[in-house]
Amino acid sequence: SSAVPDTQQPNYLYESCQQAESSRLRSFCLSYLSSVFDLATGLGTVMALSSDDDLRHGKAWTLSACQPNEAVGLATIRQVFLSWVEKHPAQLHQSSLTGVISALREKWPCGAVPRNSPDK
Repeated sequence: SSAVPDTQQPNYLYESCQQAESSRLRSFCLSYLSSVFDLATGLGTVMALSSDDDLRHGKAWTLSACQPNEAVGLATIRQVFLSWVEKHPAQLHQSSLTGVISALREKWPCGAVPRNSPDK
């Protein structure tokens, strides 16, 4: 038995994302991906704008992805996730949330956050 319920494992989400467009599982996939995309990119925006250096470089930053410069549709987000799973099958032990955020961060990484250092 797994520590993560079946519906929260990337394999389940991956399989759901591969279903026919009219299926309920495909709708689940797109809703989940959309929600995580909004969460990750919203958090990325907050982190990038934060003046608190510790916050920007802490654990919350690892949950974020940077907003792409172009508009991104659900089909693109779906393909980013599917490609990530195919590229990183060893990561399927994680939760779906971690997997989707990892996929988003790989596709739309945040640039180096400048540190306010008067020395350099």
